[in-house]
Amino acid sequence: MNTKRNVDVIQLRKQLIYEKYNDIRWASILDTLEEIVKLNPDISCKELWEKLMMKDIGKPVTRQEVTDIILETFTEYIPNADLVIDLGSGWGRYGVTLANAGLSQPIYLMEYAESGRFVADYFSKKYFNGRLKSYPFDYYEPNFTMIPEKTDVFVYSSYSVEQIPNLDKIVFTKLLERFNEVVGFHIEPVGWQLPEPLSDNEKFHKRRCIRKGYNKNFYKIIKDLESEKKIEIIRIIRQLEFDRTDGTVIIWKKIN
Repeated sequence: MNTKRNVDVIQLRKQLIYEKYNDIRWASILDTLEEIVKLNPDISCKELWEKLMMKDIGKPVTRQEVTDIILETFTEYIPNADLVIDLGSGWGRYGVTLANAGLSQPIYLMEYAESGRFVADYFSKKYFNGRLKSYPFDYYEPNFTMIPEKTDVFVYSSYSVEQIPNLDKIVFTKLLERFNEVVGFHIEPVGWQLPEPLSDNEKFHKRRCIRKGYNKNFYKIIKDLESEKKIEIIRIIRQLEFDRTDGTVIIWKKIN
């Protein structure tokens, strides 16, 4: 592909993502937050989170199954991690969930859209004494220099990689180079990228992801890194039974 055209395509994609999330979706969450705390400045963390979840996805809970699998992975593979990294954290709904569920480590919420970071910052300052740390993050130009190096980290993503049609391997190589022990957890609609045979649901979501311009190379990158002996794929949970959007869990760890 022509380099200039490739740059133009990436810039257009970044603009679309920013408009969708910063100007619309997370902006509406921020507006709701401001309205709620104006009326009730002493609202509890749980009640505020539930109200924002209602605004975001129409129900006051996240998928408990996802939270359970994240916590199980953390406890089994890297319980002494120094910190947690949330890639594409949105307004921090999983960061808040994990902090409330008992994770005591600092949680770095890496988010592209400013309005999402504003909401996450409010939760951090109001309820967690700054333990949730929100920073700008761009999958196309990943930067982890704000996070202490040579530390042991647990990194996860939930339906954020999907927004990047062609993910660059540099996202993972930077993680592997900067940190000591690394365990990765991803729930993304990538089941259709796995080896065939595909289920009917995966075939449906393959058409859907291609039509919407969602990610199409995440699994290949993970497999390439495994072939290069840089990571080990620990577990794949293909097309979670409770998830109708082809949510597939991929868990890996760095090989030292």
